[in-house]
Amino acid sequence: MKTDIVLVKLDSARKALMEAKTIQETKKIVDIAKAAEIYTKRQHLGEESIRYATEIKMEALRQLGNMLKATPRLNVAKAKYQNSTPQIELEENNQ
Repeated sequence: MKTDIVLVKLDSARKALMEAKTIQETKKIVDIAKAAEIYTKRQHLGEESIRYATEIKMEALRQLGNMLKATPRLNVAKAKYQNSTPQIELEENNQ
């Protein structure tokens, strides 16, 4: 009975993952899948449930990584870092 409830919730999480458009939505699904994975292990609900939760978690992490790669902030920060050179000014002692 517990296994059925967990699988239904994981199915909902998988559907939500397919519809997720933002980083926040995807992160929420990662968190749900992680919690389901831990719960299934602790409750000894079977390998199928554990694998399903892990699979959804991995899909969500992959999608999250792709979203983060595509964010303009990452590209801008990387370009700024690569193009920056430290400016060191030395003071001369005129004594």
